[in-house]
Amino acid sequence: MLAAPAGAQEAISWAQAERLQAASAPLAAAADHEANAAELTARSLDTLRRPSVTLSAQAVAYEKTLSVDLSGVRERTADRFGPYLDGLPGQFPSDLQGIAAQVASRIDAALPGLLGAIPDTLDYEANGTLFRPSVSAFMPLYMGGAIPALQDGAGAAARAARARADAARNLGRVDLARIYFGQSLAEGLEAAARDQLEAMEKHLSDTEAFYRAGVLPRRRVLEVTVVRDAAARNLERASLDRTRAEAALARVLGTEGGIEASTPLFVHSSPLASAETYASAATAHHPRVREAEALRGVAEAGVRLARARSLPQAYAFGNYGIDGTDSGPTEPDWIAGVGVRWSLLSPVSRSKTEAAAREREAAAIAGEEAARRAIETEIADAWALAEAARRSFLSLESSLAAAEENARVAAIAYREGEGTASDLLDARAALTTARTQRLAAAYEYDVALAVLMAASGTMDQYGDAIARADKRIAP
Repeated sequence: MLAAPAGAQEAISWAQAERLQAASAPLAAAADHEANAAELTARSLDTLRRPSVTLSAQAVAYEKTLSVDLSGVRERTADRFGPYLDGLPGQFPSDLQGIAAQVASRIDAALPGLLGAIPDTLDYEANGTLFRPSVSAFMPLYMGGAIPALQDGAGAAARAARARADAARNLGRVDLARIYFGQSLAEGLEAAARDQLEAMEKHLSDTEAFYRAGVLPRRRVLEVTVVRDAAARNLERASLDRTRAEAALARVLGTEGGIEASTPLFVHSSPLASAETYASAATAHHPRVREAEALRGVAEAGVRLARARSLPQAYAFGNYGIDGTDSGPTEPDWIAGVGVRWSLLSPVSRSKTEAAAREREAAAIAGEEAARRAIETEIADAWALAEAARRSFLSLESSLAAAEENARVAAIAYREGEGTASDLLDARAALTTARTQRLAAAYEYDVALAVLMAASGTMDQYGDAIARADKRIAP
């Protein structure tokens, strides 16, 4: 289709236009990407209860200085050696006690010199570098309900984003219906203006013939000329409107022109379902209702998350040094345990935070109710417009038939010399008015029906409604 030669018109149906518009609508695409991002974010939180495992490595340069006081140890040792040496000879046989006493005497004499070699303080200094790879693990056991609150909130946010994407898509479909059938309306108005111009040119030719025959005065020719010129101007404006409608359709479909709507304007002769029926469908399917419900879910999760900040938390943890040979002397090879954490005092008021979350929940509930009421109003208004346009179209069918017959009779009477030019002009004007009003009523019905289905969340059934239509107006 895009490769059609310049000036060629490619006729596309409503279903084809929907597919093209869905592939090229930037706002709908942006909303769809946002919804995909929100859904992926929600799915990323499904594993919050799993442990987090971290592999880390550290290159450490260290220096450690120790200073130990030995003076007290030296004095206590000297005090304890004296009694021990005094009692040492008694631990031997009597014939050896003399020798033992001499040995003890000599040790006692040498002891001050031996202990004097011990300094008052011992200073130790160590330095070096370490490379410490390790694996750490942390697993939440109980977070006060924060984990399910986060997961539920993310899921609700994803549903809200998807509802916004559906709403953007429906809005694009309504805009497409307005532009697509607007081209059909423009073509129909151009055809009516062309028929009017052809009729006025025929009428002018007949009037000039009557003038040359001396039947009508010159002023009658001038009157008809003015009307014919007005018809020509109307056709020119209608042609410009059709060109503009074609360009608008090409833009909304993301093409470079050469597009013509092949699905004609349509109307159902049978009455529409009641507004209450559409309203009940909106309760379950309308994107704005689904978004409001999802936002309420987000607010409810916010309340639970705020409440979780006041509750204790339990967790398990562990650490394992991969290379135990290159660790500090006081570092364990591995550790594992469980811990409990309870925030007793916080700089942020947790009670007010929870109260704020409850206010947001109340606002979401009120917003949901407001959305339902607004949708009911939109449905009632759209239903009234669609039904009024449908009835107007049906009533204009008999009016159009009468106007066509009146124009035919007036033309015959004028050619036979039994009717006046004013009668013929009035009849042609009434016929053009009836045709344009009928086209406008069909267009108003098609757009109002699209708005009604979008408001009730049933826009997917718009194509089926077109297929069921029993009244069609081809340009």
